Amino acid sequence: ADSSASHPPARPCPTSTLR
Repeated sequence: ADSSASHPPARPCPTSTLR
């Protein structure tokens, strides 16, 4: 849902990247 999928997770505890 977020653009974080493309670039590395800059936020703490990224739920999108975890799962």
